[in-house]
Amino acid sequence: MAPRRWSRAGAKGKSPRPGNRSGEYVVDSPEIFVRIGYTPGQEFITGRYPVVEYAQSVTRNRIFDELTDKASQLRKAQCTLPLGILLCDGESSLLHAARSWNSYSIADIMSRFFTDHSDISFVTVFSLQHDGSSRIGPTRYQPRADIYGNPKCRTFAESLIPLFSSLGQYFPAPRQNPTNARLRLDEGEPAYKFCYFGEMTMTGHTIRMSARTLLELLAGKTSVEDFTRYYSLDPRQMLNPFMHKLRNGQLITSIAFHPSADRDDDDVTIEFGEPDPALSPFRNPPGKGTPSKPSPQH
Repeated sequence: MAPRRWSRAGAKGKSPRPGNRSGEYVVDSPEIFVRIGYTPGQEFITGRYPVVEYAQSVTRNRIFDELTDKASQLRKAQCTLPLGILLCDGESSLLHAARSWNSYSIADIMSRFFTDHSDISFVTVFSLQHDGSSRIGPTRYQPRADIYGNPKCRTFAESLIPLFSSLGQYFPAPRQNPTNARLRLDEGEPAYKFCYFGEMTMTGHTIRMSARTLLELLAGKTSVEDFTRYYSLDPRQMLNPFMHKLRNGQLITSIAFHPSADRDDDDVTIEFGEPDPALSPFRNPPGKGTPSKPSPQH
């Protein structure tokens, strides 16, 4: 059981006045430390917390451990060429950490790594940078490469900067950050229905959707029930978008495909015509009222 301490105290050097007492709740154990304070007369809230992934030690952290393991593997290859490591972003805060009074930056970690492993010429860190906007879509993230060179091989490391800096233009635009991408892979199909599916949009005469979704629907891999549940126009009625068109008496008039080179899927637009009398209930022509019944004959 974690020790807990509750204390009340007034301002330093003053006795607490009734109705103006401050309070403090502390949980202090080897596993966790939490302090919550309350001051009745204070109008604003303040908070402070460290990022748990920031390096409190230059050698006891995730990046240093992973680089050390990889360096050991490279030595076993007994290669006489310059050795380098590519470190990929798993969305660790360490990759973006700046030095502070109680933590080390990634540059500090690299400097110590090259001191301990002088046979490694360079380390290139690939990460994703968010544009900071509230927009949605793949353009929010851009790949970035940061090169750290061993001081003993500085000229060689610097010669690699143009190469790694140009790789970003050849990478497909990331659609997820590393954490969400890993979660999507773990969930798989069909638990995560949008692991590759694009969104669906519908107008009065068109449905634009994932080409792969359409193929799996036609092939029977995706059941009509699942498709209806995923793409129903109204969750309360669970109406299949194609059933909606069918009930309106609208027939397919054309299908157009929209290839996308940097995605795992393409889009398809299905166009529908006006209601066909062969499929839809009889409707009066526009502007015409209900025909009047003939007057009874006397």
